[in-house]
Amino acid sequence: LTSTFHGDERTGWLLEHDVPFATFGRPWGHDDLGDPQHLWVDVDGAAGTAAATDYAIGAGRRTIGFLGWPSPSGTGDDRARGWGEALGAAGRRTEGLRWAVEDDLTAARALTAGILGGQGPVPDALVCASDSLALGAHLAAVEAGVDDLLVIGFDNTPVSEALGLSSVEQRPEDVAAGTLDLLMGATGTSIERAGRHEGAGHVLVEPRLVVRR
Repeated sequence: LTSTFHGDERTGWLLEHDVPFATFGRPWGHDDLGDPQHLWVDVDGAAGTAAATDYAIGAGRRTIGFLGWPSPSGTGDDRARGWGEALGAAGRRTEGLRWAVEDDLTAARALTAGILGGQGPVPDALVCASDSLALGAHLAAVEAGVDDLLVIGFDNTPVSEALGLSSVEQRPEDVAAGTLDLLMGATGTSIERAGRHEGAGHVLVEPRLVVRR
């Protein structure tokens, strides 16, 4: 199953009828995370945005913002956490540098235009929760004549590749392998190959940052 959520009726039905299943996406409810019957594989979004933030720091960027989705969002908040922890570890501030908008190119474009032309802190780098947000931010920067804004997306879609935007790749082949390993009762060795083994029945796949100039 994909796109699961806390209280998902599909997973509840499968558990009730003792049907084996595995999900792409962790169950965000605290009580569900350790359920031995709910096998799950997820991408470590926080690790991905942390890598993107570290790259921006290494590139000499001083004001690194995060453009994400409104809370509460399990996936979105996890990606925001990676950005915040990376900045904190580097002794950088995060106050006033996190913005939220629905996952919509037009909305992200309008919000970024306001950020670049506003009175608040103006970032010289933006780590984004998705490539849709990154594309909107990139277009706003082009329209505003800001040619030195570093924009990093998440998902590494063909659009990011075509535009030359750096992006975090989720390594879908490892997600698929990890999910099938769990569902088919694989050994710990094969599970470890798919990502960081977090315990019996749970796998976190560490994404990779694809850097483009």
